[in-house]
Amino acid sequence: MKFILIGFCLFSLTAKAQMSARSFVPFSKGSSGGAAAPAYAGTNDFDATKLPTFGLYGIGNTNTETFNNINSSGKLSGYIRPFKGTLGAWKVPAFIDVNFGFNVNAANTDSLLVNTVLFPDAGKNSFSGSIVFNIALGKNPDYYLISPFFEFATKTVSGRKTDSARTFYTINSTYGVNFQYLYVDADDKVSFTISPYLASVNIPDPGTKDYKYLFTSNESSPLKTTINSWGVKCTFQYNYFQIFADLRTVKGTEAELPVPGYRGFHPNIGIIFNAEIFEK
Repeated sequence: MKFILIGFCLFSLTAKAQMSARSFVPFSKGSSGGAAAPAYAGTNDFDATKLPTFGLYGIGNTNTETFNNINSSGKLSGYIRPFKGTLGAWKVPAFIDVNFGFNVNAANTDSLLVNTVLFPDAGKNSFSGSIVFNIALGKNPDYYLISPFFEFATKTVSGRKTDSARTFYTINSTYGVNFQYLYVDADDKVSFTISPYLASVNIPDPGTKDYKYLFTSNESSPLKTTINSWGVKCTFQYNYFQIFADLRTVKGTEAELPVPGYRGFHPNIGIIFNAEIFEK
């Protein structure tokens, strides 16, 4: 989430990046002297002022849920970069990304309900937005980015149980930090990002009864409607191709989450392909 999030700050996501916050940051192919150094990179150090200010791009991805459904999803994402400059007397390069994304999944109903609820990028009919503050260090061709972020996501989850179709909504809030290494060599950009985070998912009214029914067959179940978790997302990206592993652990007691497989460890692993629509 070109979808690079300073995750690739110079390549998105996301965002996922994401978380979604995206993993890389959108970038432009430019030249700052030499064969093909990106215009924003400069010859000796990172130049945030030469980054694009806004962009729009399409993303196709497959993850744990869509693998099981033999299905995939399409996303339309974009960003606005309201600040590009330096910080303090040391003039450390920095910039702010405001990202947004829309996800439409080809599946008619969601399965693997636990993963669909927990992960913002699993499921269908979702919207996400994030704010990322990026600090860039290093010199060409090696750059290091530290990027605290906040991500908000909402989506519709549909399911069927004993011939009864139910629908509810989720609101996901995520706080974390991206630690990214970026290598730039002519037209090749390679990035590796580790993003620890804290997340909270809330199921608001009027969908709480449908949520509880789909998970427990009981609309009055004590099942919690706010789920807290912590995790880490690891992302590797080469140009427009990304591999990610989002690993999280759900906190809660058996009384709060009386659903087998809800508590504990949950992985979401997948791949992403990006296509730039425009960037300026």
